[in-house]
Amino acid sequence: MNNNEITTTFSLSDFADGTVFDELGLRDRTVSEREVLLVQLKREAKELGLGAKAFNAIVSDYLRGEAVSSVGSIAGFNMPTRWVLTSTGEIQKTTMELACSHPIYISKRFIDCLTGEIKLEITYSRDSELERLQSFIVPKSRITSSQSIVALANKGVSVSSTNAALLVNYLQDFEDTNYDQIVEIKSINRFGWIGKDFSPYVDGIEFDADDNYPELEQCVTRPSGTIEDWKEVVKTVRKSNKIAPKVALAASFASVLIEPLDALPFFVHFWGASGGGKTVSLMLAASVWGKPDVGSYIKTFNSTKVAQEILASTLYSMPVICDELQIKAGASDNFDSLIYELCEGSGKSRSNKQLGIQASRNWRNCFISSGEQPITGELSGGGAKNRVFEIECQDDLFSDPMKIVEAVKSNYGHAGREFVEALDSKTRKKIKTAQQSVFAEYSEKGFTDKQALAASIVVVAEAFYSTIILNEPPSFNAEDLEPYIATHDDVSQDLRAVEWLNDWIAENWNKFDENVTDVYGVADSADTIDIIASKLRADCQKVGINYKRLVSYLDKRNALVTNPGRKDKVVRIGASRPRCISVKKDFIWAREKELSPMSPSVTKNI
Repeated sequence: MNNNEITTTFSLSDFADGTVFDELGLRDRTVSEREVLLVQLKREAKELGLGAKAFNAIVSDYLRGEAVSSVGSIAGFNMPTRWVLTSTGEIQKTTMELACSHPIYISKRFIDCLTGEIKLEITYSRDSELERLQSFIVPKSRITSSQSIVALANKGVSVSSTNAALLVNYLQDFEDTNYDQIVEIKSINRFGWIGKDFSPYVDGIEFDADDNYPELEQCVTRPSGTIEDWKEVVKTVRKSNKIAPKVALAASFASVLIEPLDALPFFVHFWGASGGGKTVSLMLAASVWGKPDVGSYIKTFNSTKVAQEILASTLYSMPVICDELQIKAGASDNFDSLIYELCEGSGKSRSNKQLGIQASRNWRNCFISSGEQPITGELSGGGAKNRVFEIECQDDLFSDPMKIVEAVKSNYGHAGREFVEALDSKTRKKIKTAQQSVFAEYSEKGFTDKQALAASIVVVAEAFYSTIILNEPPSFNAEDLEPYIATHDDVSQDLRAVEWLNDWIAENWNKFDENVTDVYGVADSADTIDIIASKLRADCQKVGINYKRLVSYLDKRNALVTNPGRKDKVVRIGASRPRCISVKKDFIWAREKELSPMSPSVTKNI
């Protein structure tokens, strides 16, 4: 027999007191079953003289009058007024409107300890007995509008534009009814320092990465193997005379010292031919904090600027480790903007959908990278040079790299926690004093402040992790790092531009002749080399040199012969009179401290 067929004859009083609805089990029916029954009942009521309007009122009063289902709670939480969980698992309003076809409720409330923003854990089950529960965390704003709540369909929730508004109402009523009963948890969406505590190693605060790099939570919060086995492989690496793996390890620990030492982020970049062991060095650095696989802790440069900001801010104090720089390389191979943006420690301000300003992302960590080429070029800006120190890896870094890989893939995630937990107030003061001493030493030797600061943090990290974790002397000292740190002259963009100009003149010397087809200028004057301004401007643009800045610097150095009020002069070259940049030959020949002289073969011909 069809359960939706009515075989009993009812009286008008049966409709009035609700007997008909009780006998047919209207409360425990699905919405579709109810609709079929009510169509038949409405027809029968009409035959008894009960109009449609009165019939609808009786049905509504009946459903509002008492709990419709024998199931008055869900997973220990109270069902809110006006809502019921039927025996078939549907969430319905007492007016028979369907909010969700399966059980769903709010199980936890997360409050960000830095921003105060609220997220909710939503739990649901596709079976009415709640035997297969699934949970996910979303910002509270996600479930407060029918437009945004439909995104829960991607998590497996039965929601569409049809029932979205009712589901929003239900979840709001559910939280209001069970507000004090819902477990409230402090959370944070990043790793690293929170005052004197460090996420994820602090009790009482849960890490919540949203949908941003969820694999980081697993690889950082689930250590593997033992720290003793990790120490054994690290001590072996430190006995080698190769400095790159040692610096990679030290930089990994140095990352968590940047904020306590009030410093800004910096890059440590390893470059050289493929197969030399650069990636293995990065795996050693990553194993300090988590699972050292590419795709787990180690990322590549194949991502957008926004994604790089999110990664940096999620790790916050822990190092950002990226392999394969060449993936990012474009036509210009210029990474200056990447370096500037990441080393500022703060992301761009962006508007949100409400035309307000999103909270900008921040980070205070070290960037450890590798590739087949340097991350800065000969013509990189001084600011970019200043924020990076690079180590060329010419030879194989390991005698048995696979043994190292196997060891760190089995033993990881212990050393970082032990190091952080040892950084009490007394130890921090010692680190600060040691770092200031190394910084002063570097500064006296002519290294730039930014380079000296970054290098001093790495040197001090090496010294303290060697003592705290390994109980042995450091594997390198401040002097060992000096070949890789830039001086003021090294980072001066003006000096490097003048060196380029010297080389450019030498390379194109045969074109400084008015009798050639493609003439660049003339050099037959006793005092100057006259360079056609348009030629110089075009070639400066090709290599990324600021033409106006170069000419201005030459003028300030009194290296030009000019017309009054200008930085160029008109020079007759054959039948034409182009504007030229007339550089004094004495300046070109000068063997000043900051300049590379022209090659002897060229100066002999001038």
